[in-house]
Amino acid sequence: MSVAETLAPLPREELQNLLKKSDVRGWASVLTNYSILSLAIFAALRFPSIWIWIVASILIAGRQLGLAILMHDCAHGSLFKSSRLNIFFGRWLCAAPVMADLDRYRTYHLEHHRTAGSAADPDRSNYQGYPVSRKSFLRKCLRDLCGLTGIKIFIMVIKMNAGVVKYQLAYDGEKRMSPLSLSEQLKNLIKGLYPSFVFHSLLFTLFFLLGHPWVYGLWWISWFTFYMLFSRIRNAAEHAATIDINNLDPLKNTRTTLANFLERLTVAPNHVNYHLEHHLLATIPPHALSSFHKLLQEHGILKKSKIAKSYREVISDLVKSR
Repeated sequence: MSVAETLAPLPREELQNLLKKSDVRGWASVLTNYSILSLAIFAALRFPSIWIWIVASILIAGRQLGLAILMHDCAHGSLFKSSRLNIFFGRWLCAAPVMADLDRYRTYHLEHHRTAGSAADPDRSNYQGYPVSRKSFLRKCLRDLCGLTGIKIFIMVIKMNAGVVKYQLAYDGEKRMSPLSLSEQLKNLIKGLYPSFVFHSLLFTLFFLLGHPWVYGLWWISWFTFYMLFSRIRNAAEHAATIDINNLDPLKNTRTTLANFLERLTVAPNHVNYHLEHHLLATIPPHALSSFHKLLQEHGILKKSKIAKSYREVISDLVKSR
């Protein structure tokens, strides 16, 4: 069944209302994420304790993922009504902080939407191997928390921006580009990471002027550890171990997870847990995804889909029961 046929029973007027974008809500989303980041950093400064720093790192990582999700929404043109605001915020305040690139991400991600459920999906290697054994899953999580995954991805980001490997989010480095001279690689690197360099230079300068340059290190500790773990779980939750990952129907190859407060602070920021709804209607603003979910439920469209009640249930799906 096509997506158009799936959505046909829904009232057109209600759908049109859900599709309305709002610059005010877009501003509010960005402000909320940066407010949580600020509170976490303030707590680390005000209460110098290893436990507070761990909690602060968790919150920072959750908002780093939150900014990546807002970049995703900007790539779809759904966070703001204005395309200029989607480009500006998506590039400078959402992508740049987490070493991402809005334009290349958009091209890559739209290909994922076109090919999800097929072998051509560029994201497929991130989820096709599940379920895995409990030991395998724990090893993955430990690599994330120890920073090994972060180091690998950081190196891949450098290589992708230098033009050594093709831009992709499987981070396997298999798609190598034509050989480039060192000067060409450096030129590409500066061009690709310029927004990130500007953002992080300003961020470090801010902490330096406040007399606490060490706090800048907390950003990277969070990125290399908890951010990698949260990203892994969020990524796997979307398509791994669903009803049928080889089916082109989003109702079969995509999962929605009903996230609680703590999960929304960490692995599911900014309504990203409503991933099935997003695949059914990719241009719907993120703030409307929960209402879209209710509308789909009311019309019985999600009856035979993969709807997890929590991320604990998701992890149970990702791990073999043995």
